[in-house]
Amino acid sequence: MTGAHVTGDMGHFRPAFWVKKVPALTRGYVCKILSEKEFEEKTRSLKHFNTVLQFIEDNYDKKIRLKELADSANLSACHFCRTFKQITGKTLTNYVNEIRLEKAACFLKQTDLNITETALKCGFDSISYFNRLFSRHYKISPTKFRKANMQ
Repeated sequence: MTGAHVTGDMGHFRPAFWVKKVPALTRGYVCKILSEKEFEEKTRSLKHFNTVLQFIEDNYDKKIRLKELADSANLSACHFCRTFKQITGKTLTNYVNEIRLEKAACFLKQTDLNITETALKCGFDSISYFNRLFSRHYKISPTKFRKANMQ
């Protein structure tokens, strides 16, 4: 076998494949080098988002408005959403819901609050929406989750 042989087996090294792909892959990173000013702006943006993430953690039980978060980061709503997803890998709504679901799971394990009280305490306005998200996230209903995690 020669070094340039490409096999369909993912377990074998495929040099010919990488010889062609490496230049294409690295081309995208050349433009990622930041000037000092761009680096400072990115750093400042990340610091703003640390405050935003802490705000969400502290206020998950309340209505969280995009405009307020965007204003606190000195960004337009559109730019905020784009930057938020770049930093967290999630949309704002998905991120907030995930925090709320994690808190709900803790309440279901550690308190005697019923499902409705738990949902409301975690910032969900709709019980059916809470049940649907919880079931999708944990692959089990809130009621069954509680029964499985009773202490």
